[in-house]
Amino acid sequence: MRIKLRTFFWKLSDYVRSQEQSPISVVASSDGNLYEIRENDFMRMVVRKSDIHELELVKEGVFLKTPKIPGSYLSTIIAFFRHWSKARVEAAVHIYWNRNRNDYELVCPEQVVSTFQVQAFIEPILNDEKELIVAIHSHHEMEAVFSSGDNSNDRGFKVYGVIGRLHEVKTDIRFRARYNNSEIYLNASDLFDFAGVMTTNHFPEEWLSRVRIESHIRTQKYL
Repeated sequence: MRIKLRTFFWKLSDYVRSQEQSPISVVASSDGNLYEIRENDFMRMVVRKSDIHELELVKEGVFLKTPKIPGSYLSTIIAFFRHWSKARVEAAVHIYWNRNRNDYELVCPEQVVSTFQVQAFIEPILNDEKELIVAIHSHHEMEAVFSSGDNSNDRGFKVYGVIGRLHEVKTDIRFRARYNNSEIYLNASDLFDFAGVMTTNHFPEEWLSRVRIESHIRTQKYL
């Protein structure tokens, strides 16, 4: 007869109510630790443990399940953002994963832009063919730092990017994978394949018609 030496519980209350008998129990705690519990009729002993041999090592990080995004996408995005940086307004571009084609799609959404924010409209998807996986916006001449407004808006499970210093030869770029308040920062090379990619000044001309500048900042010619 094989005796089960350890039983695992997510909650201490579950352990206390359990009728399952084993010499050793391991209970997860809200402080993020695991505790080994042994007891007899006289006492219960609870010890924090870090070497539970039944468990496997889990490494924190972001691990792509698909090929890297073509680096040409990022070059096109930067060219588009540089265009609108001349008017000192932000802009946005989205990247989708198409499940049917097993490929990426670069989309310029309908958007309303101003100096300090961009309101981009996510395309309605009536089926599960596509998923928005990367949302990128610009900070024109400002640094690529996620603002408090970005932190409030960026709640869904995806990668978020911000690109700034667009008036300089070398732009400032930040990426992070995020959901709710959990986030992990990434390098552009973690997401994009830059092999053989050249910089460009070109982007689809039809993208221009998808951007509307808020009326109160239309004070200069930008085209």
